Amino acid sequence: MRKRQRQVNRYVRAVGSYLPCAGKHKKQLLTALRSEAEAYCAETRDADLEARFGTPQQVAAAYVDAMSTQELLAALRRRRQVLTILIAAVLTALLLWVAALCVSLYDYHQAYNGWSETSIIEEPSPYGQ
Repeated sequence: MRKRQRQVNRYVRAVGSYLPCAGKHKKQLLTALRSEAEAYCAETRDADLEARFGTPQQVAAAYVDAMSTQELLAALRRRRQVLTILIAAVLTALLLWVAALCVSLYDYHQAYNGWSETSIIEEPSPYGQ
């Protein structure tokens, strides 16, 4: 029983990794697929999900073929935007880290070579001298 459940989970996860859509729509598709796969495993002793439903790529392709063009383009655009934001955030963090490293290296270099400046500020005497 647990082996079949793991097999179903692995198969549904594999199909989900090939679907370009996200959010509610993807969850609905995967829930329907999971229920069909579990029903098939319950009625068949030696359940082979790929023989019954096809490879995960084929199942995902069938769902994509059933999607409207606008829905597919919106999902792909959303995925590209998320990827762009993620890459920009990583690059920004990397640039900030490099800048902090450069400042630290510059300060270390100045301190090592004795380039530190000391400012002496003389305050006027309260006695008018």
